[in-house]
Amino acid sequence: MRGAAGRRRRPDTVAGHALTSRECHTGTRPRLRARIAALHTRLDRTIETACFGEPLDLRRLLTIHHAALGVIVPALEQAGAARLFPGWDGCSRLSALEADMVELCGDSPRRVSIERLFPSEQEVWGALYALEGSRLGNQVLLRRMAEHGNDLVQRAARFLAYRSEDAVAWPCLVARLEALDYRGDDFEAMAHGAERVFGVYLMAAQRHLGPKCR
Repeated sequence: MRGAAGRRRRPDTVAGHALTSRECHTGTRPRLRARIAALHTRLDRTIETACFGEPLDLRRLLTIHHAALGVIVPALEQAGAARLFPGWDGCSRLSALEADMVELCGDSPRRVSIERLFPSEQEVWGALYALEGSRLGNQVLLRRMAEHGNDLVQRAARFLAYRSEDAVAWPCLVARLEALDYRGDDFEAMAHGAERVFGVYLMAAQRHLGPKCR
């Protein structure tokens, strides 16, 4: 991480405009959430249209997850995410997802080559924020799966249910981000890491959705 001495800091931005002095004193999580809000909404709507109808298209949902996480998780592992955030379980979650894919599809999906997506620690923290935040809605999906009449669908819940009872990891991550209190260029790098996660997910969705869902 670069030291503060001799470095010119530029103002944080959200949605393309420089934040005011008052906004710049807001915590890290609200600033980062505002920065990625449009991408988050776009991804949610895309996946909801394609996967959350009646019945729930779990195979398509997990295929999109694997197409994205198969790139993101190895890249974060290579970038030292487990060192920065001990207890990070991205690799175990990816393995659980692949077991679900075998349950649904009969074979193990192929992993793609690792790309260096997150070259700085700030970008790793941003990616972790985006990735771990996406787990918060899994309980809703698990309830829908429990209501589904298909036993096969109900059995393929390893990924969505993985450590769903763990109420500590997310608050710990948010607390760490607030303690880091990135500003200026450091905040920009962190935001780029989060945006890159959503970008990979959107590309995965586009590859696996029909034209009417795009």
